[in-house]
Amino acid sequence: MERPDLYVIDESFGFCGVLDKYESLAWDRSLYECGSFQVELQTNRPGADAVAVNRVVYDFNRPHMAGVIKRIEQDDERIIVSGPMLKGIAKQRIVVPPDADGAYGWDRISGAAETVYKHYAAKHLAAPDDSNRALAQVVIAPDRNRGIELPWQNRFDVLADVFKQIGEFTGMGWDIRLDLANKHWVFDVVPGVDRTVGSEEPIIIDRASLAGVQYAIGIENWVNAGYAGGAGEDEKRLIYTVFDGDIRQGLDRQEGFLDCGSLATVDDLIYEGKHQLKDFAREESLDAKHLENSIYRYGEDYDLGDLITILMKDGRASNTRITGIKESYDSNGYSFDMETGTPSKDIKSELYRIGKQVIR
Repeated sequence: MERPDLYVIDESFGFCGVLDKYESLAWDRSLYECGSFQVELQTNRPGADAVAVNRVVYDFNRPHMAGVIKRIEQDDERIIVSGPMLKGIAKQRIVVPPDADGAYGWDRISGAAETVYKHYAAKHLAAPDDSNRALAQVVIAPDRNRGIELPWQNRFDVLADVFKQIGEFTGMGWDIRLDLANKHWVFDVVPGVDRTVGSEEPIIIDRASLAGVQYAIGIENWVNAGYAGGAGEDEKRLIYTVFDGDIRQGLDRQEGFLDCGSLATVDDLIYEGKHQLKDFAREESLDAKHLENSIYRYGEDYDLGDLITILMKDGRASNTRITGIKESYDSNGYSFDMETGTPSKDIKSELYRIGKQVIR
């Protein structure tokens, strides 16, 4: 794959320069986190003077591949420019709850996952009560009420961390993308597309198109039966049992206590308990290096957030969500790494034998 030209613009979308003679480039996209980028170039290369903190670097042919410069390291020979992807601006804000006569409570919202995301994006990025906190470039894509229904509450946590928690709980990602035509930074959710076996356009990747597969599963820290504690003390404390999936029994049951503060209703305890169970989740991951000559094209046939099927060496297959994608360009050429994780609970995911399924 050819190295892309990188354009540098300021926060008002003013053109600053082009980086096209760099030594290396790395993009690290993440479904739930902010990701990162890094560019290394020689100090005497054209465009080097365009580099400055808080400027945006983007791929001219793929403007959604954009990062914010937050760090510059320079010596007599080279410059290393790095920062988060554009969505990393969410690291610069916290969730400031409504101020009622100087007493800050909680910022609460109930609704679909997309609605919850966009509530916090609007209140703490695009249109906060304090106009000094607003990022004028940010607009919120229309809310289509996608994802599972849930309540959420937060106060004073970093906004990017809140988005990560919502994403891991719901299986829905998030992003902030450049809209060059309208000069906006657009916040939207990334629900992903189901491309597993049985879907209309399945993506089934076999070993022939993978440079390596690493599959891991771990349950040593898994809590699947949590005793959620709410309001009250000692024997008067409200306790409710929540489960990761079905009710667990026997050796399959792994218990833990979940301190849910002073929540006083069973419904609140259920949601907060299930939220805390995510911190003690069953670990399952599959990492693979996808070869460039595969019949499936990243960005065309599949993208970050999609559910795909990966065929294992022994004929088994795993339905898995793409949670991270890394690309790099350097003296060795182009490399591509794909990271996957366990799909959300509302989509059937299990190891199974494909049998006579045709592998395209």
